[in-house]
Amino acid sequence: MGSNKDKTEYSDTGLGQVVVEGPDDPDILHDEVFGTITDQGPNYRNVGWLGSAALMMKSQIGLGVLSIPGAFDTLGLIPGVLCLLAVAVITTWSNHIVGVFKLNHPEIYGVADVGAMISGRLGREILGAGFALCISLADLTFGAGSGMLGASIGFNAVSTHGTCTAVFVAATAMAVICLSSIRTLGRLSLLAWGGLISLLVAVPPTSAEDGTG
Repeated sequence: MGSNKDKTEYSDTGLGQVVVEGPDDPDILHDEVFGTITDQGPNYRNVGWLGSAALMMKSQIGLGVLSIPGAFDTLGLIPGVLCLLAVAVITTWSNHIVGVFKLNHPEIYGVADVGAMISGRLGREILGAGFALCISLADLTFGAGSGMLGASIGFNAVSTHGTCTAVFVAATAMAVICLSSIRTLGRLSLLAWGGLISLLVAVPPTSAEDGTG
């Protein structure tokens, strides 16, 4: 075993990484986001590949999957399948390009970093602000709003409008606030499984309703 005296540590501020080399140890890469990266890969903070799959599928499928039966009902079977395949191809190709870019530029973690690579600090500020605005409006506000609206509709359906819709929305909002306080992806992946299963269970009844409507 090599001692600490035998190891040389240096940093690359451009990459935000520190490499520790030792005669008896393989190169160990210390990353700002993933921590220590060994020859077995990064530590994904206890998420695991199953948890990552649940989080990705939940975010990719989302509430939009419930609109697919309605889209097929409007477009028809063949045009609907073609449109779905086109969207799938675009999404898959985009994910592939992002993955290749990340492998070639491991120091990049977000849109702001891409802006810095293109135009320095000005690009970082512009793209960072635009991305934050997009996430705040589209992903957080509209996404959470649509989720709370969907929950209120579901509560109204199962309770035959037992109380005011605003009460259901408020109750859902409180649940969202409590659950959003969970700060680690390892714990959030458990919620992602619940959300993913709920969506997949909801699709067949929605399809049947559109088919008989």
